[in-house]
Amino acid sequence: MPYLFTSLKIAVAISLVGAIVGEMPTGAVAGLGARLLAGSYYGQTIQIWSALFMAAALAAVLVMLVGWAHNYVLKRMGEKPEGAIA
Repeated sequence: MPYLFTSLKIAVAISLVGAIVGEMPTGAVAGLGARLLAGSYYGQTIQIWSALFMAAALAAVLVMLVGWAHNYVLKRMGEKPEGAIA
């Protein structure tokens, strides 16, 4: 139980990468993986970079959501969350 939320943070980020890589060979026309492929086919570096930044931002938001859930669970259990002062 002590490592549940730490592993959830890692799993959220890895699952996002897996979803992007998994949609590449399917011929999808929408999504971050499709944007990466379309940008590489047509030499549109701005499209590639924007898809990469969106993936990073989405991963950051999802990891923060898991962190907030972790702090909420710790408060409900009567413990001090990480980074709490005194």
